[in-house]
Amino acid sequence: MMHLDLTCCHGLRDITPLSSLASLRTLSLCNCDNITTGIAALLACSSLRDLDIIRCEGIPSQDLASLAAWTQLESLVMPDGSRRGNGLPVAGSIPLAGAHHH
Repeated sequence: MMHLDLTCCHGLRDITPLSSLASLRTLSLCNCDNITTGIAALLACSSLRDLDIIRCEGIPSQDLASLAAWTQLESLVMPDGSRRGNGLPVAGSIPLAGAHHH
C-alpha cells in the first residue's frame, strides 16, 4: 500500500499499527482529532514522504516536536495548518508545490 487516506476517522486513537506499512508513501490523517498515540512509530515507514495531520489536535506536543527529525518527509502539514518540507520553514500560506520550482 502506497497511499492511505484516513481523513475524518474520529474513532482513530492509536496509529501504531500503521508502522508496519513499509511501502507507505502518503498518509492523510486530516481531522482525525482523537489520535493520541503512534506518531513516533511512523518513523518505521521509511518510504513515507507526505504526511498530513491538519486538525489532529490530540497528538501530544512532544510527538509533534519529534517530526522535525524526519528528514525523509517531503511534505508535512501540521495540526495548525502550517507546512514543512524540503527544508522550508513553517509557512502556512505557501504551497509546497512551489518549493519544487527553482
